[in-house]
Amino acid sequence: MSFTLHQVERSDSQWNAMFHTLCEAFENPLQPMFRLFRLLPPPTAGPEAKAASFQAFCDGMKYGLGGGPECIWQKVLDAQGNVIGGALWKIYESDPFANQLEGQEETASWYPEGGRRDFVAAAISRLDEGRKKFATRGHIYLNILWTLPEWQRKGVGKVVMEWGVQKAEELGLEMWLEASPYGKRLYEQQGFTSVMVTDLSPPQEPPNQEWAEIKGELGEMIEVVMWRPREGPYQEGKSVKPWEKGGS
Repeated sequence: MSFTLHQVERSDSQWNAMFHTLCEAFENPLQPMFRLFRLLPPPTAGPEAKAASFQAFCDGMKYGLGGGPECIWQKVLDAQGNVIGGALWKIYESDPFANQLEGQEETASWYPEGGRRDFVAAAISRLDEGRKKFATRGHIYLNILWTLPEWQRKGVGKVVMEWGVQKAEELGLEMWLEASPYGKRLYEQQGFTSVMVTDLSPPQEPPNQEWAEIKGELGEMIEVVMWRPREGPYQEGKSVKPWEKGGS
């Protein structure tokens, strides 16, 4: 089973195909954190409403989350040219949070106003807590990595990660990502180590019924914040963590 890795340009004809595979990968099995970024239409919605909902998701990913100059989208194609996976990388030459103004927090505008939107915005703000605390230098951030279920454990993720590691070493940058407990092993094999573990579900008592409903639907959303030194693979007892005394 052969496959190839490609950088995706704005004019690429496979954007929607990429996002179809992204949805399939994160819905099978369901990774609750993914639902923070995708608002599903009601079960009773017709084909047009479902198509509009999916297109809104695609546009939000392409032009919103992954639309900045720091972004590099990739797709993985099988021998027939079908999309089987992909990734979104973000390359920062300096601390991306340094100039963030108070009040610029995520608003989750793709959710309708109300308790569900408030919950999602609060959860997403927790997603960046680890990097805001520790990633105060230039770095490469793996925002998303996905592979179709039938292609998992066949080396697709490894090839994507090897590209990122090579790029980081070329630029002399450290690397950061958030992993699910399920995917943590792949990143450890590429020289990453765990820095902190967070449940994205906001800890406060639900202020209203909508908040309580979505909190119950999504349940526990565990993320493992992981780091790879700019000098190379993490080595316990040898690698110096820049945020600790003696780091730089």
